[in-house]
Formats: sequence, C-alpha cells, structure tokens
Amino acid sequence: AGRYDTYSDFGDAWNPKVGVRWQPLDQSITIRASYSESFKAPTFDDLYTPNQENFPELRNPVTGVFEQIREFQTGNPNLLPETAVNYSAGLVYTPPKVKGLTLGLDWFRIEQEDVSGSADQFILDRNFATGGPTSPTAQYAGFIVWNPATQTYTTLRAPTLNLSRRIIEGVDATASY
Repeated sequence: AGRYDTYSDFGDAWNPKVGVRWQPLDQSITIRASYSESFKAPTFDDLYTPNQENFPELRNPVTGVFEQIREFQTGNPNLLPETAVNYSAGLVYTPPKVKGLTLGLDWFRIEQEDVSGSADQFILDRNFATGGPTSPTAQYAGFIVWNPATQTYTTLRAPTLNLSRRIIEGVDATASY
C-alpha cells in the first residue's frame, strides 16, 4: 500500500507500507510483519505562533548558574515535516482445543526524525559550544542578546525547531476469550 500527499506549504510526500501475513501450519498460528514510512506536516501553531514572552529558568553555559532569562517563543515558517520509519512483527495463536481463545505477541519500533519542539536550553548550549555569546559567527548568534558586563543572557528568541530524533519501541501482549 502507499499514500501520496500534496501539501501547499511542504510539497509532496510518498509513504509506502508493506505487510506480510503467513500461516505456516494451519489457521491456529499467524505470523505477521510490516514496514511503513510516515510524514507529519508542522501544525499551524508550530509555523506561525506569534511572540510569546516568558521567563524560564535556564542554565547559563558561560557561568554554569541557573538564571531567569527573558524569552520570546515563536513559530517557525521554515520548519521541515517530521518523518518516521515504522516496523512491527507479531504472532497470533488461536489454540484449536480452546474455542474463542486468542493469544498475541507484537513487537513495534518507530524511528522519528526532525521532531519539532521548543529549544531554549539547546540554543544557549549550541551557541556556547560554537564560539560563545560574544562571537558573531557562533551558531544561533542572532537568537540571543548577551550582556558582557554581567555575563548574562538578557533575551533569547526561541523558535520551534526540528531538532529531535525519537525512537519508540515496545512489545504488546494480548489475550482474549
């Protein structure tokens, strides 16, 4: 199977799905597996949320001290869509001698890329690691305002960014009668 989408803001996406089902002996045992890809366009809020001022307590990477920093969280019209690769495999057993009983065991794994979210501490840490708040070429230099006299960040602009990778994995066991 497959799904084709066209988004006015993000272009096209093709997401395939392949599934296999096998009953090796009789109808009492079923083995199944699947592979698929998925796509999630950013939400309207992720893209276009106006400035929202708050004062979170963040760790100043220069001094190592936690302090409240004026922050403006915003949307980001340059976000990429989130993508994922999904795997599953399972076994279903229906014992012929116990009418109505079904036992199942399923494994799944979802590997997500470009997961969007707020990134205030990440911005401070990456800026520090790539030259610090006094370097105009440090990563995210345009997102911070630094006061060299007090060694503090006075303002931080924290747009929603595609930063995370997330892996979700688990096992489901079922019994029904």
